[in-house]
Amino acid sequence: MQSPTPPTASSAQLNFNDDKLVARSPLGRSFLLFAALAVGALVAWTQLRSRISADDVQAIEQALSRGARIVDVRTPAEFSGGHIDGALNIPLSALGGSLKRLGKKSTPVVVYCRSGSRSGSAAEILRRSGFTEVHDLKTMGNWQRVGEARQPRPTRAAAR
Repeated sequence: MQSPTPPTASSAQLNFNDDKLVARSPLGRSFLLFAALAVGALVAWTQLRSRISADDVQAIEQALSRGARIVDVRTPAEFSGGHIDGALNIPLSALGGSLKRLGKKSTPVVVYCRSGSRSGSAAEILRRSGFTEVHDLKTMGNWQRVGEARQPRPTRAAAR
């Protein structure tokens, strides 16, 4: 009887269609568990980071009642996909050169974007430029927390 030849590096192949391949080894199961936990933690962190506090909600409501300008610092393409009614679209990359569009530096300004990152940068630019009352809504999704009955509501671009 002839003994089987051991596989060589050139003859060894993995069957990636075998859905049990990773789950068969303890290392594979550990990797899958780690990956699932990492993805879950990232999603939770992103959600928590983009929320605003009850104090922020109240301050934004008060600013809006005093005529605050709402500024969407996303790109024009993102803005056309849906925005808060009445918002002025000034992309973060153009904000420094568009400050006059916001009026007096004493006028309250509320900024927002998709994730809260660009709006945080925009708020800092406005404060450094002398705007005295700047509020970071972070995401358009937080608009619902700012007075459930408050108008205007987020709108979607008309279907083409």
